[in-house]
Amino acid sequence: MAVRVKLRICLNNKVVSTNALVNSGYEADTPQLMIPIVLAKYPGLWPPESAEEDVFNIVGGPLSVWIYRNAADVAVASSEEEKLKR
Repeated sequence: MAVRVKLRICLNNKVVSTNALVNSGYEADTPQLMIPIVLAKYPGLWPPESAEEDVFNIVGGPLSVWIYRNAADVAVASSEEEKLKR
């Protein structure tokens, strides 16, 4: 069963809320947040300018990714915060 949470991502003085898949089965040595290009455009991460490009080998073949190290503050939005916004 998929577990999703609401995240608040703060980057470049911009804040965006989005849903995130928690248990993807992917493991890493450091915390990682992978976002789609559509979401990366809002805080100015796309097109990548100061990112490090890497290639991940996944089941479907090689996948190009762009890495911004320590670029954002991320927090799980509480249900109380969501109620206050309504």
